[in-house]
Amino acid sequence: MTDHCRGTLVVHALPDAECTDPNCVDCEAPDHTLVIHCTDVDGGCPVCAPPRLHSFAA
Repeated sequence: MTDHCRGTLVVHALPDAECTDPNCVDCEAPDHTLVIHCTDVDGGCPVCAPPRLHSFAA
């Protein structure tokens, strides 16, 4: 196990996080140099996006 991950940690509004490094085993902020919130990701976050409401024409 390494003391440092070179991937970027993306923190979601939910109590969840993910790393861009597929070999990362510990998604904790102290192990990452770069930590960003998912709302800062260009294009938005599909994990935390509000559900879309469908409108049906009658």
